[in-house]
Amino acid sequence: MNRDPLIYIHLHKSGGSTANRVLMNFFPEDKVFHIDGTRYEASMTEFLNLPAEERNRFQLVKGHQFFGVHRHLAGHPKYFTILRDPLDRLVSLYNYCRIAPEITFRNEILDKKLDFYEFVKSGLSRTADNGMVRFVSGIGWDQVPYGHCTDEMLQMAIGNIREHFVLAGLTEEFEDTFLLLKTILKLKGFPFVTASRNISAERNVDGIPLMKRKDLDTDKLAGILPFYKFDQALFDYAQSEFKQIKSRYARPLAWNKLRFSWARAWQGKQST
Repeated sequence: MNRDPLIYIHLHKSGGSTANRVLMNFFPEDKVFHIDGTRYEASMTEFLNLPAEERNRFQLVKGHQFFGVHRHLAGHPKYFTILRDPLDRLVSLYNYCRIAPEITFRNEILDKKLDFYEFVKSGLSRTADNGMVRFVSGIGWDQVPYGHCTDEMLQMAIGNIREHFVLAGLTEEFEDTFLLLKTILKLKGFPFVTASRNISAERNVDGIPLMKRKDLDTDKLAGILPFYKFDQALFDYAQSEFKQIKSRYARPLAWNKLRFSWARAWQGKQST
């Protein structure tokens, strides 16, 4: 069966690495193209330079990518993404940038002993500035500099979700997000995933103390509000829409939840 392509926008620190693995339960590997966010421009160029016939055979295009890839695909492509509470996402991003050896500016954060608020203001990680709105609106850093997001970008992001997204899921409702995606698109398979290390449950990594959401200083948050206020508005919108979609698909979603519980129990027995 020919299926219109799905485009997954992987938003930083929103459960996307796990989501990428979950999606592979639903799509054959030879029908998936991965946009490599560590070399975004080169990877996107490789994709766009493929002959149209080859591009159009992909059922899933996934990775760190801005809205707009649908313009280069045939059929009626739809988008999917997962949003996260903006402050939780920023705390996770701060922790990640301090412990991940592949982060090129990691030493600068550690050497200068940048706290969370200084990190957000620094511009070292561009996705710290309303990163969800930027990716979903399709407005990159070359168009609007760091720290200069606008309400117009927010409205573009909301409009894109309304018109082009089959689902904007939530990190906070991760399992239901994928069961809803399965339900809406009538996907075969279930969102099984191999557990990975969750640093958010740890207090330090390699001697570096990790920050927690409860450590945030309410007074200091006012100083970084411009860097997450549009993401907060987008997240609030997505939460409301997600609740409505869950209600709309309540019966088939409940059935898929039950089937998933059976499949997971069977899988557990097979592994023992």
